[in-house]
Parts: sequence; structure tokens; C-alpha cells
Amino acid sequence: MDRTTDRGRRDAPGPRRPRTALALALTVTAALSAASPAHAEPAHRYWSTWTLQGTSWQVPERSATEEVPADGSVVGLRFALLPASATNGRSPRATPSFEEVCGRTAPEAGTKRVGVVVDHGRPEESASRPQDAPQVETACAVAPVDATLVATVRHALDVQGTPPMVCAVDGHPAEGCSANRVADADPAVLEATEEPVEPVRRTAPEPTDPDTAPAATPSPEASPSP
Repeated sequence: MDRTTDRGRRDAPGPRRPRTALALALTVTAALSAASPAHAEPAHRYWSTWTLQGTSWQVPERSATEEVPADGSVVGLRFALLPASATNGRSPRATPSFEEVCGRTAPEAGTKRVGVVVDHGRPEESASRPQDAPQVETACAVAPVDATLVATVRHALDVQGTPPMVCAVDGHPAEGCSANRVADADPAVLEATEEPVEPVRRTAPEPTDPDTAPAATPSPEASPSP
């Protein structure tokens, strides 16, 4: 018997070593992938306009300068951070009834009352708004019966922007439309699941007078309200 040959066979590497190395490499790769943060994405943040149908927010059929809210209706404004590919904004996170918003506002001859819901967005969607400021507010707009959506909300809110664009509401965001484009948004913020928010009655700045307020100059990157 050839002892040298027999010893060589015993010392030869077994078939499990390459598999063990491969398994280790895959484990390390998976661990690194799990630990790596998600890649940042280009995004836009802007105000969008909405109309409340029952308990569901709908995108207006016409632009904010053409849509005419009816007396007794509720409209909404929402500031949100969205993927650059998004076609619609996020809707307001509260759906109060007209009575809840305007029930304490007496009707006036020749005018209409329209409930306004303004959702300033989640804190992580904009760094310019104080963390302790209300996220969702309501106000009752008393406007001419033929006032468009954007003109109606100007009777209840301090709105900056050249219609149909809304660049800021009550000074948020402070940068106006120049803050619209975000090159490196956090995907977790873009994809976050939202919960309803209990609105508070607005006590912020005086509303904009639609006839005398100067129009803010929008950024070329501004996104019009749908």
C-alpha cells in the first residue's frame, strides 16, 4: 500500500470549503445591504388644492382659478413632499364637515360660506415650520358667491403666490416656491403611511385681501396647484 498516496488523499481539501466561503460572502453582503440607508430620491414639495366630497378628498376638476366652490362646501390645501414623478399631491389628513368648520359663522347677504382645511404637512416634509405649530387647521371663508377656489381661500388664509400657484400659506414655507425642488429626499418620508389628524381652528395671520394683496413672484421651479 502506498502510504504517501493514502496520506495525500487524507490531506486533500474537502468539497465543503468553497461552499462555506460562498455562504459567508453572501451573509456579509446581505448584512451590508440591510445596514445601508435607502438611496435619496429627487422630489418636489408644494401646496395642492382639494374639494371635499362627503368624507373623501377629491382633486378639483378644474384649476384653482377656475373651480368655484359652492356655498356650504369644504375645500382643502395640503403641503407635502412627493416623488418627482407624482402626478397628484397628498390630500389633507382631516375631513371635517361644513358645520364643524363654519357652524359658528353667520351667513351674510351676497356671500357664500366655504369651509377651509389647511394641512401644513408632516414636520419632516418641511424644516421651516415650528415643530409645535398645528399641522392641520380649519377656517371659514366668507367670500363673494362667484369667487374661485383660490380667491375663496384668500378670504380665510394669508396666501402668497401668483394664481393658480400657491407658494406659501401663513408664511409656510418661508422660502415660498423656491423651496419646491428637493434633490435628495428621504424615501422613508416620501413613502410614509399617514394617519388622520384632529384639526384645530385657525388663529394665525389675517387673511389675504384678494383685491389688494401683492402677488408673490413664483420660482421657475414652482408647481401649480392642481
